[in-house]
Amino acid sequence: MTPTNFEINVALAMIAVTVVLFLWFRKSEAVHTTRRMMRMMSRLGLDPGFVLHGNPRIKAALNETRRRCGRCRVEGYCERWLAGKAEGENTFCPNARIFRLLGS
Repeated sequence: MTPTNFEINVALAMIAVTVVLFLWFRKSEAVHTTRRMMRMMSRLGLDPGFVLHGNPRIKAALNETRRRCGRCRVEGYCERWLAGKAEGENTFCPNARIFRLLGS
């Protein structure tokens, strides 16, 4: 049985919708990651503005930091810690060492 033009068009439309939803999700995650990273920097007393005006080596390090933040498995705990609902240091953060180095 050969597919009809209608069936082919429906399949193509479903693929297009899937791709658009996937891209939207990725963009949304990137925005949340950047926002969370900036909040972490602020909470630790670092100026998030120096990301934009820093030297190329700092920008490269912060790009890696952003990627690591995006792959983090403790986002929920991080959000609670940033909101002041969790006690202790940010040792749970995979970027804690980088943030300490930036603060010194």
